[in-house]
Amino acid sequence: MTSAPIRIARIALGLGGLAVIAADIALTLNATGALDLGNYVGQFTILSVLFVSVAMLVAASARREPRGWVHVRASALTALAVAAVLHATLLGGAAGASGPIVNTLLHTALPLLALVEWALVPSAGRTRVVTALAGLAFAVVYLGGTLVRGAVIDWYPYDFVDPTGPAGYAGLVQSLAIVLVAFLVVGAVVMGIGMLRDRLSAARVAPPVR
Repeated sequence: MTSAPIRIARIALGLGGLAVIAADIALTLNATGALDLGNYVGQFTILSVLFVSVAMLVAASARREPRGWVHVRASALTALAVAAVLHATLLGGAAGASGPIVNTLLHTALPLLALVEWALVPSAGRTRVVTALAGLAFAVVYLGGTLVRGAVIDWYPYDFVDPTGPAGYAGLVQSLAIVLVAFLVVGAVVMGIGMLRDRLSAARVAPPVR
């Protein structure tokens, strides 16, 4: 059973993520006067924050961790970490209409807090090699949904997923390859941290050798 301090910390992180999104929406509306909710939710960072926030709240509300939840945790953290990396690299790290404070919360503070939670709190299930691949499922679903939606409404959240740009589908394939590599690398790091955490946790609870 999850301890009360861990449940409280997860609730705080989950509600904190939702609060940052609410602030982002309010400040964007104040700055621009308009917001397309579908396009807003279509951003990878927003979906990743929602993923982590919901995962934290579900874990906090459950008396026992759901089966296979370690892979859900890893997938959510991987998505949020990749969003932070891509924002800093492919997107230049620039703040949106909501300003630099919200930008920092979305792309730095929340990923770091989620990483700390992952590193310190063991799951009921052990981290395995398949855990590194868990984030790919989220990436594939997101990219597939984005391409289908973009073809229907002629709008893409990022240039690197826009096949109608100057580079066409060749540029799209190259960009997606970079994104998938980022997911694999970050997923491997998340897996490694999880395995180390599991090993240290097992060593703490193991009976002393006499």
